[in-house]
Amino acid sequence: MQEFLNLVSEKNHNMIYEVLATPLLIESALSSKIEVELPKSDRIIFAGIGTSGLTGEFMKTYFTNIGSEATIEVYRAPKVPKRKDALYVTFSYSGTTLEILNAIRDLREHGYKPIVVSKGGYLEKYATKHNLPFIKMKIPVIENVTKLETRSHLPFGITFFAKIFAKILGFENRVASELKEALNEIKKSIEYYSKHKEEVTLMAKKLAQAGRLAIIADYATIPVARRFRNQLGENSKRIAQWDYFPEMGHNLLCSLIEEKEGLLLFIFRRKSANDIVKKYYEVIDASFSSEQIINVNVNDEKYSWRTLMEPIFIGDLLSIIIADILNREAKPIKQVDIVKTKMKEAVPLP
Repeated sequence: MQEFLNLVSEKNHNMIYEVLATPLLIESALSSKIEVELPKSDRIIFAGIGTSGLTGEFMKTYFTNIGSEATIEVYRAPKVPKRKDALYVTFSYSGTTLEILNAIRDLREHGYKPIVVSKGGYLEKYATKHNLPFIKMKIPVIENVTKLETRSHLPFGITFFAKIFAKILGFENRVASELKEALNEIKKSIEYYSKHKEEVTLMAKKLAQAGRLAIIADYATIPVARRFRNQLGENSKRIAQWDYFPEMGHNLLCSLIEEKEGLLLFIFRRKSANDIVKKYYEVIDASFSSEQIINVNVNDEKYSWRTLMEPIFIGDLLSIIIADILNREAKPIKQVDIVKTKMKEAVPLP
């Protein structure tokens, strides 16, 4: 642990502790019990915002790309479409995201009983009052962390919801095995980067000093790119754009090639990529110099939870180091707190 603490000043040690808790969060979620009867369904509508909404994106991306025939919709909004044949799952880690409270209230008032997931807050109070199915997240005690930041819960959230969706969709054995594999690979990543600090530092410096940043993934790893963009925004307070193959090959790639000056590409690559995605890798490598590209590679033999979860650690870690290089404190997110305060003027509390 000390190897990572040495990469930043003391003001950012608190967030390093949270990133290094990734294995503990996954292990805790793996051992957590889902104490609500989950019905089978081939249509799930998920509502969440911020990191909670991103958790839903991970579910949609994973289950779509392993061949599930279910329809999974993810909405990051205070209201969601009404579908009689859908199972509704709503999530706010903190339990205080008022836009999601509004979505739950709207669903209930239209005769639906959404599953509500949080660690407490307004959502627990509302679900209990109106007899809605409620699943409580129980986050483990983390050494040197007084209160886990909402955005840092993602490893727990992904694991927890992977279990929920697997039970609903009938993929329990596969998902359980893959989550354990992902955990082991993340532990190996932490060990690797602890011994190759100069590699991490070099990546962070290039990302901090770049004029413009573009984060690139592929259609089966979209939420990984979005996560890193979000962490750069909240932790590093650094603007970046993100996109994915093959979509960006038909639009954004044109502008990236024409406006190369000051541009740095951060690319999530995977061994399991199909031939179409690999051709896009070739296009990128032929169009940009090696100095303009940082690659994070996942050596997965097949697409699995490892594909999606392993690269989260290095992205989260880099976002803290970049903040430190830019002389910024990673933890405070004052603007988000302002937004949450303003929402109290628009959404009645339970």
